[in-house]
Amino acid sequence: AKKRFGGTPNYMIQWSKLAHYMNGRWTAMPVSAYSPLIQYAKKNDVDYIVYEIMVDYQGYRRLRNSYYPDLQFAGAFESDKMPYYVVFFKLKK
Repeated sequence: AKKRFGGTPNYMIQWSKLAHYMNGRWTAMPVSAYSPLIQYAKKNDVDYIVYEIMVDYQGYRRLRNSYYPDLQFAGAFESDKMPYYVVFFKLKK
């Protein structure tokens, strides 16, 4: 993420070690429905919403190919060593 997105963006992600390695600020992702989550992200000046997925390849493909009105697909990571995926969405301001 730090090479792809540069600077020090604000990432919203559930609690994960990944937040430490992304070279940016971290905002904890609340457990909520879509609309309150987006409102919270905008209130906290989030740049990217990040989903970390382990094991569930079909869930990863669905998430990556879904349309969300407030989000723009920004990139993804797929491990070639284990079933681990990360999807980045840029929050539309």
